[in-house]
Amino acid sequence: MATTFINIESDTKLNTLSEFIKKRSPEKSVADALADIFRKRIMDGDYLPGARLVEADLTKLYGVSRGPVREAIRRLAAEGLVDAEKHRSPMVRGVDQQKFGRMFEVRAILEAYSAKLAAQKVNSAHRKWITQEKEKWEKFTYCDDIDTFVSANTEFHDHILVIADHDVLNEQTRQLAIPGYKAVFKPLLRETEMRRSSLQHVEILQAILDGKADKAERLMRKHVEASGVRLTKKFSADLFDRRLHELEKLQAD
Repeated sequence: MATTFINIESDTKLNTLSEFIKKRSPEKSVADALADIFRKRIMDGDYLPGARLVEADLTKLYGVSRGPVREAIRRLAAEGLVDAEKHRSPMVRGVDQQKFGRMFEVRAILEAYSAKLAAQKVNSAHRKWITQEKEKWEKFTYCDDIDTFVSANTEFHDHILVIADHDVLNEQTRQLAIPGYKAVFKPLLRETEMRRSSLQHVEILQAILDGKADKAERLMRKHVEASGVRLTKKFSADLFDRRLHELEKLQAD
């Protein structure tokens, strides 16, 4: 796979992201905000596997000093999203088919536990979100909007981790994030798969809402394992490289 570099001139999200850094919440440092941005852009496929995160370019791009950029990249390296190489700019990590499948296997265990904890810790504030989220996914069973589905799916899993309120669990789950996942695999999603997943989300949310911890754990594990099996079967090195090449061309245009 060819090594790519982030193109400052073609970055159309610069103004929005710079504002995000300036308007960050008081408890968040610049490094926190940058780590959030870099993480999201890696997962969305804006920074593709193989891309070099050049420190000097990033400081210019976001209008910040090198210290926060360095710290943000260090955190992403700890999460397994980038590879830090001596005397070279860090590179967004790729993934092969075997590792892809194994990451889903482990993630299924961790997310199942997060659903169990969420059911045990659910409070009135959580119940309001869960009720609204459940209604949203009930409507999604008739939705064919892939972009909206992918974003909502990420929010669903992330928010259950928030309810679980377990810092180590959250940290370990983050380390199983797959770089470029959204951008590379979004075209593989089909309406039937989205609807099946939506119905499973409704069942998981209902179990959490009812405080049925064991049921929530079982449903979440089955849900993540099934998704992993389906996507791993579709995964191939050729497919991954082809999708990355297509995305690189789009970014260059």
